[in-house]
Formats: sequence, C-alpha cells, structure tokens
Amino acid sequence: GVIPPTDVVVDPVAQTIDVPQGFDSVQLTQATLSLEITNAVDLPGSLSLQLSGNNGKVLNLAGTITRGSAGAPVLSIITDSSVADFLWPLPSSLSLSGTVSFGDGVTVGTLTGNDFIHARVAIEAPFELIVHQSTVRPDVSSQDLDSSAMANIADHVTNARLVYTLNNHLPFGASFSLLLNGDSATAYSSPEVTIDNLFITAAPVNGSGIVTSAASTGEQVVDLDSADIQVLRNPTLWIASQIILDSTGSQPVKLTGQD
Repeated sequence: GVIPPTDVVVDPVAQTIDVPQGFDSVQLTQATLSLEITNAVDLPGSLSLQLSGNNGKVLNLAGTITRGSAGAPVLSIITDSSVADFLWPLPSSLSLSGTVSFGDGVTVGTLTGNDFIHARVAIEAPFELIVHQSTVRPDVSSQDLDSSAMANIADHVTNARLVYTLNNHLPFGASFSLLLNGDSATAYSSPEVTIDNLFITAAPVNGSGIVTSAASTGEQVVDLDSADIQVLRNPTLWIASQIILDSTGSQPVKLTGQD
C-alpha cells in the first residue's frame, strides 16, 4: 500500500572512545565519517542524525535511504570527509541521535514482519596527526628490597651511577623523568629522588615522513650521591616515570604499526 510519511525517533546510542594515555592532545589532520544504512524495508527513506562529542562539538548528518526488501537488503552509504575539526579536541565519548523517515504518501510499498533497518557509523583517519606537548604518566611499579643488604649499601656507598639507554621509533622527541619513593601515594607529588633531564630526539624519517630507524641516546650515565642512595632504605621501592612528548608545532607527522 501507500504509506504516509512516518518518522521514527532513533534512541540515543553512546560510544566510549579509548584514547591512549598521552595521545589526548593529538590533532588529526584528516578524518572521514561513513554512515552505512542497510535497509530491508520496501520503501525509500531519509534520515537526519546528530553526532555529539563530549568535546562540545556537534556533527549533523542527513541523507536518503534506498528502498530494499527483507529478501534483498540494500546498503546506502553517506560520507563526510571533513570531520577532523569535529574530532578536535579528541572526544572520549560520542552519542548519536535523530530521526529516520519512511513513506512519502505516494510511493507504493509492502511491509512485512521481517523488515529491518540497520545503521553503522565508522570514523577512519590515516594516522597522520599534529602532536601537542603532552604528559604521559605510566602506572607506578614497585620492587621489594632486602632491607639488611640495602641498609648496608646506604651506610657505605657514597656515590653510584645509573646507566641507561633510550631508544625512540617515533617521529617526535620526548623527555623523561624517573621518580623514586618509598610511598606509592606520593610517587609523583613528593618523590625522594628525581632523575630528570633525560631526553631523546625524534627518529629519522624518509621523504614520505615515515620513520626509517630508531633514534638512540647510546649509553648514558647519571651520577647519584649518598643522599640519593638513601632511598634504598625503603622496604619497597616505588618507581614512577613521567614522559613529556614534544610538540610538532603545526607540522603533522605520520605513525605506523612499527612505531
């Protein structure tokens, strides 16, 4: 029969985005949104949807839906290749809502109990981005110490050396701090020993901007004095680290699965 215009409200759908720590300050330079609608209803339709991020940005989506049938569903794809601005700052959650309309009061169609409509939203971005300076704080780790042996070292050792090597396979540099403490609750706020000014340059890239090999500091040495060594008197040594990613300014960089 002929179906009069009928609007169906789409129940809001929410999706959390898992942004890796430290990458919440990256800015995508390109991104494409694809809205795929599978229609098994013997009527053409249209939709008007709103995609909202908790970054305060809103993206409006509208388009037509090709008629299909329960036995031969038809896929309609609506794309928007200008959503990079919508994704800056990167949202940690998205919600989709709106209406879908079927019937125009003219077109003849048949409805069955097996009819359905299904939608899928995908956002794809080549991993080319602008990195703004940001801080990464990995989980604090611990090491149980032999109290007797460590007390003996703390009593008699007046200086020591920390030997380290940093390797970097990312197209931007970073600086590091190593924080040592006997209390996990104050590992970052009040460390007993802070070893900072450790840094690594960006890895070299080819003409396409892809990292070709790792940058390395080589073997480096940090001198520790007798006051630093006293941290070994703690029965448990809590080790925290802080990584500050260098900004790439307005210059986008490319990441690959090998970085």
